[in-house]
Amino acid sequence: MTMSTSAQLKGSSIANFIFAGNATFTLSNTESGNRFTFRMRALKDRKTGEINPNLIFVSVLNGPSNTSDYMFLGTVFNKAGFKLSPKSHAGAEAQSVKVFNWFMNNINRLPEMVEVRHSGKCGKCGRKLTTPESIDSGIGPVCSGGR
Repeated sequence: MTMSTSAQLKGSSIANFIFAGNATFTLSNTESGNRFTFRMRALKDRKTGEINPNLIFVSVLNGPSNTSDYMFLGTVFNKAGFKLSPKSHAGAEAQSVKVFNWFMNNINRLPEMVEVRHSGKCGKCGRKLTTPESIDSGIGPVCSGGR
């Protein structure tokens, strides 16, 4: 029997996951059926390889390949305020931009109709999640410090 490793994130696990530095997640509205898959990648220090959680680049899936068809949207600074980039091909009125802005402004008080699901990979290192605790949190045991 194969166990699915993707899971719905809840509560504080949502912010912990998306700000871990290497997160891919899908936001779904269970009432409308609308969904968007976002990827958030933190800037890494070239010398140390450490991530900078205060500068995270946001992209949205906009094609059939869930590994390569992401379009850059903008940046999240200091785990708050999303800023649409002038280099983005999406405008401020794009539905994906509106949804992401709304998500960032409501991350700590999402209504029940909004689901946040991770891709089954650690939000920090990108390795496949296999333990029940890491599947629930979206962060693997090594990256969470709990080996």
